[in-house]
This record gives sequence, C-alpha cells and structure tokens, in this order.
Amino acid sequence: MRSFIYCIVCLGIFGFEACSLAAKKEKPVVSPPGYDFSKPETIKLPEELDEISGMVYMKEDNRILALNDEEGRIYEIALEGERQFRNKKFMKGGDFEDLCRVDSGLWALKSNGQLVHIRYPMSDSQETETFRFNGKGFVDFETLIYLPQHRQLVLLCKECRDYPNEVPGFIFDIDRKKFMDTPGFRLDFSRLPEVEKPGRKEPVRPSAGAIHPLTREMYILASANHLLIVADSNGYAKNTYRLDRKQFKQPEGICFTPDGSLYISNEARAGSANIRKLVYKP
Repeated sequence: MRSFIYCIVCLGIFGFEACSLAAKKEKPVVSPPGYDFSKPETIKLPEELDEISGMVYMKEDNRILALNDEEGRIYEIALEGERQFRNKKFMKGGDFEDLCRVDSGLWALKSNGQLVHIRYPMSDSQETETFRFNGKGFVDFETLIYLPQHRQLVLLCKECRDYPNEVPGFIFDIDRKKFMDTPGFRLDFSRLPEVEKPGRKEPVRPSAGAIHPLTREMYILASANHLLIVADSNGYAKNTYRLDRKQFKQPEGICFTPDGSLYISNEARAGSANIRKLVYKP
C-alpha cells in the first residue's frame, strides 16, 4: 500500500518515468535445477499442526508423517483423498525438531540432541527407545539427516557454542547405537564464491535437511536465514537459494518423494501452517 501511495504522489509531481524508476522491483525467484519455487502447490494444515517441524515420506501408502514441535506426537498427512490428520503420541514432552526414516522405523530428534527410535510407528504395537546425546557445552539441534551408505544419522548444529563460526554435525552410528564423541561432519562453504557465502552477517542456523533421492545431494533449510543450501554428500555447499518470505514463512521441515518432488513445511507464524509442494522436472 505504501508503494502504491508513493507512486501516485510521485506520478503527480514528477511524471510517469520518475515514478517507474522509484517503484520497487521484485527480485526474480531463483530455484534449484528442476524446480520452480515461484509456483509451489499448497497443502493447508489444521491448527494442531501450527508448530509443524520435521517430516518424512512413506511411499507404501503415499503419505507424510510429521512432527508437532511442542508435543511428542506424529501426524499422518495423506497426499491423496481425504485428509483426516490422524495422529499418535510417541513420547511425553516436546521440542522435537526433525524426523528420519530408517528401514521401517523412525528417528525423532530433540533440540538437546536426544534421539528417539520409534518402531512400528502409528500402530498399536508402537514402541520407543531413547538415546541421550553425550556431548558437552551448549547445543541446539534442529536437523537430522540419514546417510544410508554409512548407516549413520547426522545431527547438524543449529548452534553449538564450542564450535563458533562453524556448522558441525555429530554422528550417531545406527548399528552400534552410539554417538561419536566429536563432530564427524561439517557443512563447508569454502567452495562457494565469496559473495555467495552465507554467514558473513549472521550465523547459518540449519532447521531441517534431507537427501535428494535422485541427485543424492543434501538439501538443508535454514529457517532463520530464509535459505536453502544444496550440498554434496561430503557437506560441501554447491549452491544457496534465498527463500521467498511470503511463500516460506517459517520453513521447518523437508522431505522428498522418490520422483524428486520436494515438500517443505512452514509453521503458522501469524497465519496458518502449510506444506509447499514443488514438483521435480529435470
């Protein structure tokens, strides 16, 4: 509205040409190869998912399972037919940030690094096992990524104060059921051109991550930075993409379908929560 009023005033005083120059130009949306981030499809979510966070795709019945950040509860979101948002609690308390699928089970991440292994999720036989993070110092995690080639989970730091100016990742070995003592992974921006490197003005704060099923690249969201980072399997950033704040108000979860379609969840943030779908067309 302000831009419109300013343009009317400008037109009356200086004429059309000056007004055109003064009008604010919108920056074009830059998308990763195969996607058009300017035209996402939208899945509207109910109020109980205002604090939606991590998500996984379940290919057996074409549905998404999603966490509510404030509760130890998983919601089912069907991608076809009627959406009833069936849900099931798996643990007391909240602050669950991300979700990964490994084999037929799920792994949920708390912000303090605690992992919860959920067997037979959403069933009457559901059971859980908890693994406490044994690192020292202040830590805050929101991103959990499964590396199938190593059978490892990467807990990517949103903030780990013992590692300033870095984005390290701690490793959990699934078969040994054990955390490594020191970071075994790092998100590295050194190969980007200097002008494209994030974190120069504010730290990069990862909020979710997933592996692209076709390119095997890591797609990492940083909600606080309104950024999508695409990295190789070793953590070297290849590109970064600014997310439109109107389309992606508070991106907190990400997952893929086997054909590469991308889903990004957004918390409500003075509105309604939603999931944006981006079809992959390589």
